[in-house]
Amino acid sequence: FVASRILDLHAQGMPLSEIAVLYRSHWQSLELQLELTRRNVPYSIRSGMRFFEQAHIKDVVAHLRIIVNPKDEAAWKRVLKLIPGIGRATASKIWERIAAAEDPLSLIARNGLSVKPRASESWKTFVEMISQLASAPLINRPSQQIELVLSSSYQEYLATTFENADLRAEDLHQLARYASRFSATEDFLADLSLIGSEASGVPQGTGGVDQIESADEDDRLILTSIHQAKGLEWKVVFLVWAAEGKLPSARSLKEAAGEEEERRLFYVAITRAKDELYVCYPLMESDYTRLTVVQRPSRFVSEIPEGLLEAWAVD
Repeated sequence: FVASRILDLHAQGMPLSEIAVLYRSHWQSLELQLELTRRNVPYSIRSGMRFFEQAHIKDVVAHLRIIVNPKDEAAWKRVLKLIPGIGRATASKIWERIAAAEDPLSLIARNGLSVKPRASESWKTFVEMISQLASAPLINRPSQQIELVLSSSYQEYLATTFENADLRAEDLHQLARYASRFSATEDFLADLSLIGSEASGVPQGTGGVDQIESADEDDRLILTSIHQAKGLEWKVVFLVWAAEGKLPSARSLKEAAGEEEERRLFYVAITRAKDELYVCYPLMESDYTRLTVVQRPSRFVSEIPEGLLEAWAVD
């Protein structure tokens, strides 16, 4: 809906730079980034790096890449250097053995490589994880593969490496949720590869959906967190994920003053629009186990008098 409505507005003469999409948490832009890429809509992100360019996303996705393509050198070296006790030189040596192997995953599974004693325990954990990722029932379940990588070793890596480890873990849980719609890991990775086409210049769209046929290179849609939007205004603003538990966030409600702080954040969001404001929330959400949960609008939306709102039902 958001992508389609943006295309409509642009067709009516609205510059993309006068349109912004706001969200509470960075992961909430994940699916939108992919959809905008499919529709050839150029965008800039004010809330940090593009979702799929973040180190923790690349780290976990690299594990899936070596399962789909066991000869992926870049993915192997990235994954190997995450193992405690294994540095750049050791990773390169291990890669040489893997590159020469007829079946790299079998070589790893049977623990056919030796490592220094200081890395033995972490290497054992890694071998067990790779074996599970490459065999039934996880071989073509990218969502559960992501969760396994996180629980097996990467959660501990986050805790010892980043101050915002909990937020990065949440990003990965949401990536797993998104991956739950794919029946093959290769298809999931192909979908993510769309983002790679944006590395330089305007993204390359895909067939079968309405797209922007041409756009000024400097005219880009703005994607930003609400925090980064303070003091700014656009003619049209979309606030996404205005659902209970997302805005206000479930984590913030655990704190005494959390709800009021989230209410102020909601106020910032809805006052960024000069002319048009779209407050959006999904009717359904599926988690990484494919459990579908009905979503309710944020309590802040429910508090707004009905006469001030025009409800749009999206099929």
